[in-house]
Amino acid sequence: MTMRVRDRMRRAVITITPEQSLRMAQERMRKHGIRRLPVVQKGKLVGMVTDRDVRQAWASPATSLSTHELLYLLDRVTVREIMTPKVCTVTPDTPLVEAARLLHDRKIGGLPVVDRETVVGIITETDMLEALIDLLSEPFAFTLDSSLYFLHTLSPQQPDISFPRKLEACRRCVIRNGSWSWTMRSGHVRRSG
Repeated sequence: MTMRVRDRMRRAVITITPEQSLRMAQERMRKHGIRRLPVVQKGKLVGMVTDRDVRQAWASPATSLSTHELLYLLDRVTVREIMTPKVCTVTPDTPLVEAARLLHDRKIGGLPVVDRETVVGIITETDMLEALIDLLSEPFAFTLDSSLYFLHTLSPQQPDISFPRKLEACRRCVIRNGSWSWTMRSGHVRRSG
């Protein structure tokens, strides 16, 4: 079964319009603890603005402007002036591995998820790492020197009453230890010996 973007994307997407200010973009990112904002106009994705775009457009701390003057100018710079207009996107049905390749190959941190030109989510490198953590946390049992080990803990375990459930959590296993074996096929666990 292929994992899809829809399985990992964030559905609550914070967006901004092209006419809003640089200062508004920075405040929205800070408030929500995010690093990118899809830029939407009339419900359609028209660009992306990142925390890096905002930092690069922000005035130098060595400026001779007063705080009031600086904030006045930052309110005049629009998102349209600093956004990236051509944005790589994915759909909810895109395989997760394909989205991960796009993030990696293009060296970007997030992809808007669109369905018929409407932003329905966002998938980021953090979401990909969470998927990897979940995948690597799945127990996978194996034998070594007649002792049973679960890969995710690397601690020896003896077969007990909960062992079939642990084995069921494995995707595919055949475990043998001396005179007994556990086999899982099609979600059914069978002990012999």
